[in-house]
Amino acid sequence: MRRERQVMGSSTYMWVLEHDREWLPEIPTFVFTHRSLEAANEHVSFVAGAPADYRGSLESAAGGRDVWVMGGGGIAAEFAGAGMLDEVVVSIAPVTLGSGKPLFGGAFDLELKGCERNRDFVVVRYDVKGPLTNP
Repeated sequence: MRRERQVMGSSTYMWVLEHDREWLPEIPTFVFTHRSLEAANEHVSFVAGAPADYRGSLESAAGGRDVWVMGGGGIAAEFAGAGMLDEVVVSIAPVTLGSGKPLFGGAFDLELKGCERNRDFVVVRYDVKGPLTNP
């Protein structure tokens, strides 16, 4: 999968900048936020509103390639609710198993595509089928 654009919420953006000082986006990155934040580099753009408001511009900017939605379940749930999420790749850390929270705010139909191990993490890949009609 070649990613042309990435999207994240401001909490993920701030967390990554605080915890990985060497991380800088190398591809155009759209950060959904209402906060006034400083861009880490020229690849970062801040947008406010619903993902559906930016569907055309994200698809156009990606040029037919994938857009990676990075971070927590909040922004991913908004993309899924707008029918803009095809696949979910979840890295499960051992610490989240006992007291984790739901991935999305609502119930979604996911189809397991596969799983693998990445050191202490389990990485699970799902196709997103859509919101559950009968949760």
